[in-house]
Amino acid sequence: GSGAKPGGQDCSATARLCNDGQCLDPTCTPGEKLCEHDDVYLCVGGGAKAVLFTECTTNEVCDPGLVACRDRICEPGKLGCDSTRVAVCNALGTGWEQAGKDCASSDAVCVDGSCKPRVCVPGTQYCQNNDVYQCDASGVAATLYASCSPASYYHCQTSPTYAYCTYNACTPN
Repeated sequence: GSGAKPGGQDCSATARLCNDGQCLDPTCTPGEKLCEHDDVYLCVGGGAKAVLFTECTTNEVCDPGLVACRDRICEPGKLGCDSTRVAVCNALGTGWEQAGKDCASSDAVCVDGSCKPRVCVPGTQYCQNNDVYQCDASGVAATLYASCSPASYYHCQTSPTYAYCTYNACTPN
């Protein structure tokens, strides 16, 4: 504990740093934070090494621009939607970048990274071929909700808020 023993190597003579009895090349600036292995590290030992400073969770990634953990919201490079526009997930998976056209300009809907034609009003029910159909949340597809058959006894009817099958009070002869 009284100091270095004589006869050691002078690391400063070769512009290197002494760390734990070894001459090492500086790898970072002391006190600097950096991203490594999707975690935040802090440069210590006069710049000789970086130690874990903040461990990002499995749903996070270290953003080198902020040098902080950020939520990963998408798979890097995957197409998706940013409101009505076709977009691609950025390299970190932390956000969307515009990559295509605005689907709304052609009265279409952006779904899973492509423009799809709008076929119905999202979430509504309507009559088609004497059956009740339910429109999906995006307005690009509908599924059979109820069949109003036989048509001689039932018919599909629409109200201001939904569609339904109703009994024909008068049946044809």
